[in-house]
Amino acid sequence: MKQMLITLVALVFLVGVAGSALAFVDSETGEGGVRGATQMAAGAGLVMVPDYEGSDDYTARPLLLFQSHYKSGRFVDLFANRLRVNLLPNAQYYLGPVLQYRAKRDNDVDDDQVSRMKEVDTAIEAGVFGGFALNNWIVSIQYVLDVSDAHDGSLVTLSGGYRYVPSRDLTLMPTLSATYADSDYMQTYFGVSAGNRGTSTLPNFKASSGLKDVTAALLVDYHPWQHWKLVGGAGFKSLLGDASDSPLVDQQGSDSQLIVGIMAAYQF
Repeated sequence: MKQMLITLVALVFLVGVAGSALAFVDSETGEGGVRGATQMAAGAGLVMVPDYEGSDDYTARPLLLFQSHYKSGRFVDLFANRLRVNLLPNAQYYLGPVLQYRAKRDNDVDDDQVSRMKEVDTAIEAGVFGGFALNNWIVSIQYVLDVSDAHDGSLVTLSGGYRYVPSRDLTLMPTLSATYADSDYMQTYFGVSAGNRGTSTLPNFKASSGLKDVTAALLVDYHPWQHWKLVGGAGFKSLLGDASDSPLVDQQGSDSQLIVGIMAAYQF
């Protein structure tokens, strides 16, 4: 069953990438249903994140942005660790493949007990997303599963936000999201057993599926110059259920997680 899901996700993603490439060609030639890109942007910066999910120690990581939005409503959007491609030629509704990266957890983390546990490899997660935008309200749902054998789990994320434009140069977007994780994901990142303890002395803990977290965030887009803009944001994530109760979090870390990032982007 899981192999069938992975194959389906891979096919959807390949179709999405092909569709985005065709949209780009159409925007250059003027042929087909797309009549030019409404916006393209590329940028880079830094983000401060916990050095593992549930940690109270933080590390800096690169923050990347690439966006290509077309008049048809289709878009290619790379932000931070996630790539999304909208296949629908519609400015209000969107549906398409998503691919995202999850950093490994190894002996580089600051906490001595967690660093001595068995390493969790880098995860590549693929799936689908969909949603709608109406009167500056944006609602989306995303389903991804691990296609790299790092945690063999899956996650569902529901999110909503409001696009507020107080001036021509400034856009603010408060968002709220919640993520459900299955037992494979939870046990990999929050469980403790003889199989993953390593030389750590943390007590056994079985992490079950459930609502993993809720996150409130604010994204800021400041565009006072013709081509250059600043993109920043801050988020607060609260771990819930077994994620919060795990000894990796309850004893060694914190169930309150902060994320802060900023980047410069060129729009053309």
